Amino acid sequence: MKSISLDGVERFLQRLEQNEKVIFRDYPDHLLLPIVPFFQLVHLGNLETVIEMILQFEIMTKGMFIRVDGFLTFTIVEQDYLEDEVRHFAINLFENMRF
Repeated sequence: MKSISLDGVERFLQRLEQNEKVIFRDYPDHLLLPIVPFFQLVHLGNLETVIEMILQFEIMTKGMFIRVDGFLTFTIVEQDYLEDEVRHFAINLFENMRF
C-alpha cells in the first residue's frame, strides 16, 4: 500500500477548517449536501487520490467542502447547484474509493 503524505492530509484538513469558517460566517444560506461520512476517509488506501478529486470538484463548481454532523459536506450557492453534476461527482468518488 502506498504511504500517505501527512502534509497533504494536514493541508486538506486545514482547508476544510478554513472553508467552515468562511461558510458559517459569510454564507449561511449555501446549500449543504452531505456526500460521505467523514470517518470513512481514514480507511481509504487511496486517500490522496480522493482528496485530489474533492479539490478538483471544488474548483470546477465554485463550491466548498466542509465537515457537518460527521459528513464531508459539499456547499454551494443554490443558483449554481446542478443536481446531476453533484450526483455524477458522488458516484465517481465512490467508484474510485479503495478501502
